[in-house]
Amino acid sequence: MEQYNEESVEKLDKMLSQIISLPLYELTEALFDLLKENLASTDTVYIQAFLDLVNEYAAR
Repeated sequence: MEQYNEESVEKLDKMLSQIISLPLYELTEALFDLLKENLASTDTVYIQAFLDLVNEYAAR
C-alpha cells in the first residue's frame, strides 16, 4: 500500500481545491485524470460509459 507524506497530501488538496468549482462533467473528468495511474487500460470503456451518464445527467 502506498504511503502518503504531508507533501503529497498537500499537493492532492491543492489539486482538489482547483477542480471542486468545475461543472459536474469537468469535475468527473478531472477526478478520473487524478486516478489514471491506478486504473487499468481495460477500465477505459467503463469510465467512458460513466462519463456519458454524467454528461446525460448534467444536460437535464
